[in-house]
Amino acid sequence: MQNEIKLTFDIIGSRVALGPLRRDLLPVYRRWRDGFFALRAMSGDAWAVLLDEDGPWYDELVLTDEHAWFTIYELKTLRPIGITGLIDIDTNDQSAEFFLHIGEFASQSRDYGTETGRLMLEYAFTALKLETLFLMTYEFNLSELRSYERVGFREFGRQRQAHLKGNRLWDVIYLEVQAGELPYLGRRTDTPPSPHFH
Repeated sequence: MQNEIKLTFDIIGSRVALGPLRRDLLPVYRRWRDGFFALRAMSGDAWAVLLDEDGPWYDELVLTDEHAWFTIYELKTLRPIGITGLIDIDTNDQSAEFFLHIGEFASQSRDYGTETGRLMLEYAFTALKLETLFLMTYEFNLSELRSYERVGFREFGRQRQAHLKGNRLWDVIYLEVQAGELPYLGRRTDTPPSPHFH
């Protein structure tokens, strides 16, 4: 079925490509979402709310300037492997919340998240002219924390022992990155590759 669909990409890197959300992938997005929240026990996220119903979720995610969501594809196989986005884009304050999830388990160990993150940061800071991206994660998400740090995010605060999981209280960690902190922005080097905007 995938071969019958003409894929379009908004941003192309060396190993991943980012394209628009697709209605036919709704069951796949939901499977990724359910796995994400089962592991992390997060609630209230825009992704969870907007994928909850068949009707308005697509229009709210796609036909708005407040969010910029993308399907992540493995470039070699053109398989959809995850979802990434900018949530609540504020053009006045030049900020947005960042989200990234590699949903296909077999792809999680291949570090596609680092390249996706760098492509998204370049998109946010060069194409959208934003200045700050931020996100929230939990103390136990060590692989996520390392991935975010590799693309430039740094911790700016935390709520100590504010989240219960596995009969233990964990810190809630807040991270941010600003455009001026990324040496690869504005340079056309091979790390990360320059995205192509269509």
